[in-house]
Amino acid sequence: MSFRIVYGRAGSGKTSLCFNIIANFLSKDTSDILYIVPEQISLQTERSVLKAFGTQTSRIDVLSFERLCGRVFSRVGPVYADYIDNTGKQMLMQRVLLNMKSKLTVLSGAAETDSFSKIAVKTVSEFKRHNITPEMLLSAADRVDGPFKLKLIDMALIYSEYVKQFTPPYSDEDDSLFVLLEKIIKHDLYRDCHVVIDSFTSFSAKQLAVVAELMRRCGSVTVSLTSDSLNPPQSIADIFYASKKTATKLFDLARENGVEVLPNIYAGECKKYSDNPELLHLEENYFRYPAKIYDAPTKNIKIFSANNYYGEVSSLAEHIIRLCREEGCRFRDIAVITKAFDTYAPIIRHVFEEYGILFYLDENYSALSRPFTSAVLSVLEAVIRNFAFDAVFTWLKSDYCDADKEDIFLLENYVIACGNTAKMWTSPDDWSFVPKGFDSDSLTKVNEIKNRVRLPLISFASKFSGRKTVKEISLAFMEFLYESGAARILNKKAEDFRARGLIDKSDSLLAVWNAVTGAIDSMVLAMGDSYISFEKYYSILKSGLSEAQIGQIPPTVDQVIVCPIDRFINKEAKYVFIIGTTNGVFPSGYTSEGLISDSERVSLSDLGIELADDTLTMQAGENYVIYSALTSALSKLFLFYPIADNDGKALYPSLVIDRIKSIFPNVSKGDNIFEKDDVTDGLEGLTPSFNKMLANREKYSSVMEWFRENYPERLDRALAALSYTNLPQKLSTKAVSLLYGETPRGSISRAELYNKCGFAYFLRYGLRAEERPTHSIEPMDAGTFMHAIIEEYSNFCDGEGWDSITKEICDQKAGEITERILCENLGEFYTCSPSFPYLLKKIKKIMSTTAWSVTDFYRRSPFVPLGYEISFKPGGSFPPIEIDAGGTKVVLTGVVDRADVWRTENGNFVSIVDYKSSSKTIDFSQILCGIQIQLPIYIKAVCEALSKKEGVKVMPAAMLYYKIDSPIVSADRNMSDEEIWEKVEESLKMQGLTLESEKIAEGITSVFAVRSRATSEQIDLVCKTAYNRLKGAFSGIISGRIDINPVRVSGQTACEWCAYKSVCAFDPSLPGNEYKNIRKIDREEFFDHAAKLDRAAEAGDN
Repeated sequence: MSFRIVYGRAGSGKTSLCFNIIANFLSKDTSDILYIVPEQISLQTERSVLKAFGTQTSRIDVLSFERLCGRVFSRVGPVYADYIDNTGKQMLMQRVLLNMKSKLTVLSGAAETDSFSKIAVKTVSEFKRHNITPEMLLSAADRVDGPFKLKLIDMALIYSEYVKQFTPPYSDEDDSLFVLLEKIIKHDLYRDCHVVIDSFTSFSAKQLAVVAELMRRCGSVTVSLTSDSLNPPQSIADIFYASKKTATKLFDLARENGVEVLPNIYAGECKKYSDNPELLHLEENYFRYPAKIYDAPTKNIKIFSANNYYGEVSSLAEHIIRLCREEGCRFRDIAVITKAFDTYAPIIRHVFEEYGILFYLDENYSALSRPFTSAVLSVLEAVIRNFAFDAVFTWLKSDYCDADKEDIFLLENYVIACGNTAKMWTSPDDWSFVPKGFDSDSLTKVNEIKNRVRLPLISFASKFSGRKTVKEISLAFMEFLYESGAARILNKKAEDFRARGLIDKSDSLLAVWNAVTGAIDSMVLAMGDSYISFEKYYSILKSGLSEAQIGQIPPTVDQVIVCPIDRFINKEAKYVFIIGTTNGVFPSGYTSEGLISDSERVSLSDLGIELADDTLTMQAGENYVIYSALTSALSKLFLFYPIADNDGKALYPSLVIDRIKSIFPNVSKGDNIFEKDDVTDGLEGLTPSFNKMLANREKYSSVMEWFRENYPERLDRALAALSYTNLPQKLSTKAVSLLYGETPRGSISRAELYNKCGFAYFLRYGLRAEERPTHSIEPMDAGTFMHAIIEEYSNFCDGEGWDSITKEICDQKAGEITERILCENLGEFYTCSPSFPYLLKKIKKIMSTTAWSVTDFYRRSPFVPLGYEISFKPGGSFPPIEIDAGGTKVVLTGVVDRADVWRTENGNFVSIVDYKSSSKTIDFSQILCGIQIQLPIYIKAVCEALSKKEGVKVMPAAMLYYKIDSPIVSADRNMSDEEIWEKVEESLKMQGLTLESEKIAEGITSVFAVRSRATSEQIDLVCKTAYNRLKGAFSGIISGRIDINPVRVSGQTACEWCAYKSVCAFDPSLPGNEYKNIRKIDREEFFDHAAKLDRAAEAGDN
């Protein structure tokens, strides 16, 4: 039995010495050799051993501690029958905390949070790795005071209860080394063999216990450590602090076990850089103070700064391609390492694929982030949340629901339109409500789809009445996965990927399935017979899946390795790129102390309880991380850093960069912050080359020709994109005819929309693109209901006589009509909702106020109703309005909310009223630009139609807007009802334009704003201007113009409430994308301008 250490600085040849020692053992005796290395380089080491020893490799077992456990357990039996992984431990801790929270003191509050279970699992694992028992924690608690005493007692209780759950047949990875030790002793394994342990810096307490046992029974144990000496460390600032501390522990173990300590082997100074003076100088001087200066320019060390993360990775890709092209290196010779792996991994994945670089990302991802996991968890969530819309359709729209996606989209549109309730899914009855956008045929299909897809969900949900155990819920869930087809679909996807040669994607899918089913199995193992709420089951399963990490198979082909610095051990990388070397990232800052603070760790250490390093020691340990990274390359080292993140926030280079610049004043530097004139820059990949060429096509004429020969269609599309202006082409005559018909039909409101934005009109009435209806009362829907209520109420009053209507009759009748119309139009899904009574009460109040206001007007005014909802259409109140738009007849239909007439000896006067749900008044600027022309067009049309019908002169009296409202007014307590109503009427006073006539004023003086009077000539001018804007709009429509030209009036644009703004991509920064700015004008300026236009039009006609 003997022990020795091989030590030396990085690159000194320690592994070569280990190989020499192995070769010596192979030549001298027949004993087996264990070669133990870290897990992440075990495969690489196996290849190196096979290459070095050939046929003798059969005597050499290359293992990690994890593999050693597996090797022993496969020979003499597994640890226990049921192994609980990290997911299971998370779930088991949740159970422990649920049972223990009433017994805890300072940790009782934290124990109720889901996140605490993760911290508790890590803390217990740390205890187990360092051979700390609950009894040791309680003993320590007896020797301290205050909150720390209570915390130790709580942790001991949690730890003790947690350990009890791991009585056979249960075990976890933290027990593996302990059981390994038992198995080695019990079965007398590895007697007289030779052990070589290489590439470790430190060992856990349990690993040290295994090494000690190997010392006692093996012929020899050799350990290699990276260090400049084996003397006990003097300071944590020593870059070899961990190695020296480990050496001290190993020597103590050897002496305690009576093992002979052979002379240690010093590997000497760095040898791998014997022909690379730059990297050798870096290795020797980075941590030397004062450092020797290297004045010569560097060829093998380069620092590169980039404008942001994406620019940094793009430059990295260019460097890699250039190395392969100019220096003949292979992808497998290159390693990319970083401390900010999560930040860079998605960018590297995108950019490297764009450049055609084969790469392997050494990453694990959470099972919770995969689509299959989200889909099946949404089923649990749907049951918990009473069939909430998002949960139900996350499942139905997933790839793993066995349903046609077009069917699901139709079903989704229906549910959005009528509203989602639990009863819709739990009741077997067909849905009967027909919302906007659906008819009886589509409703029949919706019911067919609903009845088909709800069955698996309802079958699953029906199994959860009463108390259930974890095992019962898990069994039901697994049955759902198979009965719903989810398992079959996933397996089919995996088979299809494998058939197409996409082995990684196939394995990834199967790994996700194993993670989900494994998590369910772990719950059954940990908590199977425990009764649990469905909500808690979901929470624990989701938490466990967040801990389930899915890895990827290490590379066996020519690939660039992309790896976190902390996991990187690669002795074959010739070119190493360290990216993200910014302040606070490389080296990292440690702030989180975990459940046990640094000061508490010191206290425990004083009591003889050694745990993992505190944050100060870990921060000092970053020096060794820096040293390992800077000495990892065999040939060339590149350090990259961005000067800003992707949001433009400034970043600063790491102190490592400053240190290297101080040692190498002439270090090679580069950047991509400013545009270069080098025509070869950026031509390292097909897609980047293509983009670069297009941006600088004058310089790349020959390259341009190559792309034209090989990728003509792609080049044409890209060149067109360079001159893109987002200006839609004019529609052809044929297209206009197909979209709008030979005799176009329209309305005044459509003309207003066209005048607001031609492209919005094209989308709405040309392509008929509409937002899908939603289960809500939109302002337009509310307006439709209110118009219908007022119309029915007015018809009732016409029959009864307006003078006979009292306030009580008005309130009663308006309320009855309101309730009936809302119930008929909203459907049972809305009227059964808790919010409906409030909505009904609110609308009843508004409509009662409006109804009485209308009643009061007709009781006091000489104007009488001409009609309500007066329509201009075939078979309507009046014929359609016809106009000549550029030689084409256009037929216009529409509805006037209300028209009143006052018949006098000198002619009839007409007033029209437009009911609005918000305040509105005549805006002369908007009339002039054609976006407020309904009232002038309609009053002109009503007057002409009525005059023709009755054979008398009919003149416009008023164009008015009435706001449907129930205003709140301030009133004195002593005011009578009549006085209060006068104040209400004042608030409801209609706005608009009325004829400047005392006679007319007397007739409707109580309801119009006096300041809005105009002469008959002025009203006629308003109507002419509106009519011309109407003709102009339809002339543009018929000519095929669909310009993206939104108006902007008084700071408001047509885009603000436009449903199509995500479609048109209007961008004022693009050429031709400009607002039509409408200047605010007063009435005098309007009439002056309108008169000039009218005279010009008359002159043109003549």
